[in-house]
Amino acid sequence: MKEGLTLSQGFTTELLFTSVIIMIVLSELNYRFVEVPLRRRGAEIARQKMESVFTDGVASNHHAKTRTQRKEFS
Repeated sequence: MKEGLTLSQGFTTELLFTSVIIMIVLSELNYRFVEVPLRRRGAEIARQKMESVFTDGVASNHHAKTRTQRKEFS
């Protein structure tokens, strides 16, 4: 039965550096093409929700004031 592959010290160091480089490159690609677009989209959704809450709040306050003013003049 074959036990497995025995690595020399030089090969282990090369493997370590290669894996670190691959990890850095993949992390950068993930950040640029996944995280940044999702953050931008999330910020856009939050901005739209805040605008709709603000707009609805102003509109409902305006209608409440108008009703109160109508009752005062009646």
